Amino acid sequence: MPLKPAVKKIFISISGTHCASCVSAIENALGSFKGVKSASVNFASEKAKIEYDPALVVEQYEKKYHQIIKKGLCYHKSLDPLKKRARGRRKQRPGKNLLDRLIKRQSETLMFMRNFAIPFTNNLAERDIRMNKVKEKISGCFRTIEGTQMFCRIRSYISSTRKHGGNILEALQLAVQGLPRLPNATPA
Repeated sequence: MPLKPAVKKIFISISGTHCASCVSAIENALGSFKGVKSASVNFASEKAKIEYDPALVVEQYEKKYHQIIKKGLCYHKSLDPLKKRARGRRKQRPGKNLLDRLIKRQSETLMFMRNFAIPFTNNLAERDIRMNKVKEKISGCFRTIEGTQMFCRIRSYISSTRKHGGNILEALQLAVQGLPRLPNATPA
């Protein structure tokens, strides 16, 4: 009797959904991958439930990864070489250097596919300061140091709540009532 493929079920955070159309587009995109059995997005909790066969999904992504690297290498081979320096190796273009790193560090680059505790992107710090920059752009500046500090404290609280998987609206309501939700401290 043939063995059934090992189907896994995961829940991942999905941010940036604004409407039912976004949810539908995400579900369709996730469901189109070979190995994904089902995908459903909960708009309110900003979470997606995905049932999939890990081996098939990882295999598909790795194949696509290699195709993209191959296209990039072909493109760089078609370019005229850069001028040779007086000494040392010939200089490479930044894009070629990136391709070389992606080849050398493939396991680290694709680690997020095997370990879901590793985020897909490392730009959390950029996301955390983006709202400050948007506020500054719209208003021109913060009017007082105290206002700046309050804005940053609130944004930090929202960001921490999101990172710990909490309900942002509930956390803000508790904070206003004087009962802020504090993340569990982990020993150093």
